Amino acid sequence: MARKTVTFFLLLLVDVSVILSTTLCNAGDTLTPQQSLLDANGTTLLASGSRFELGFFSPPGADSPYRYVGIWFYNISAPTLVWVANRRSPLTDRSGRLSLTTNGTLLLTSDNSTTVFWSSSTSSASVRSPVAQLLDNGNFVVMGASPSNYVAWQSYEDPTDTILPGMRFGRNKTSGFNLNLTSWTSLSDPTPGDYVLGINMDGVPEEFLWQGTRPRWRWKSTPTSR
Repeated sequence: MARKTVTFFLLLLVDVSVILSTTLCNAGDTLTPQQSLLDANGTTLLASGSRFELGFFSPPGADSPYRYVGIWFYNISAPTLVWVANRRSPLTDRSGRLSLTTNGTLLLTSDNSTTVFWSSSTSSASVRSPVAQLLDNGNFVVMGASPSNYVAWQSYEDPTDTILPGMRFGRNKTSGFNLNLTSWTSLSDPTPGDYVLGINMDGVPEEFLWQGTRPRWRWKSTPTSR
């Protein structure tokens, strides 16, 4: 009888440890002002369709302490990053904290200092009851309750080097932002590199690839005959 009790107790401990491990590693797909994403805990956000994951990472192949917040395809053999938040300001340890303020601003800070390594660019107006959610299309959005599902900020309007289905490319007439893709410095360094892909709005809009300020390639559509 005692042997059965011990076996049951061990199985119960295993089940509890699996549940705790799952809880610590994954925080659902939503971030609120009442919770934070901590690099030290290894917590991530996983889109409800299990296509994309958001969390802290070190660049593939990089033997360095640098830590970034990014989005990547979930559960594939070769890690493929599609968005990086703090490209210019990496953390040097695992003290990173991604949090959402009560006015709807995402902040990347360190538990070891007061430095803000990255923040989302939101409007000056506060967002009522904000939540940050990782969507199934790979877009990370900050939404408010009023008006309904008001999007105050989205990663689709702060692209890195990847364009995903549904992203808009070029100049946004509403916000005035010119949405370009900027290369990584190298395969193991997400710092903005020399190459930029965007839309040249001088005259007829054309797709251009620049190296610094020097045009290296352009796409020009061929007019169709009538």
